[in-house]
Amino acid sequence: MALWLDLTHVFTFLGIAGTVLALTFGVIAGVAFAITGNPSRGAVATGGWLVSVMFSFTATFAFAGSWVLPAVAIVALPLTLTLSAAFHVAVCARSHAAQSAVASRRPAVLTPVA
Repeated sequence: MALWLDLTHVFTFLGIAGTVLALTFGVIAGVAFAITGNPSRGAVATGGWLVSVMFSFTATFAFAGSWVLPAVAIVALPLTLTLSAAFHVAVCARSHAAQSAVASRRPAVLTPVA
């Protein structure tokens, strides 16, 4: 029993590390998919996120009995993908509106000088 209690603190730390890695990989995947448009890097980051979620889940939930850290790790990727996509849509809409405003302007009429 004493060995189990000693290992609980170690695995809780490893679960926290897995959650931080899952958040990091989630942000990287969100940036790669939604902002830069690079699916291969996004896929690698998604794989890293999945491994980190499994690491956080097994380390924290199995040994410490906590479900908060694995839940944060699982929500990291969908949340960052949604936020990145919304940011990308807002930037594109703003850019499109600015281009439309420039295109709709009437060209300056030059008067001939006599």
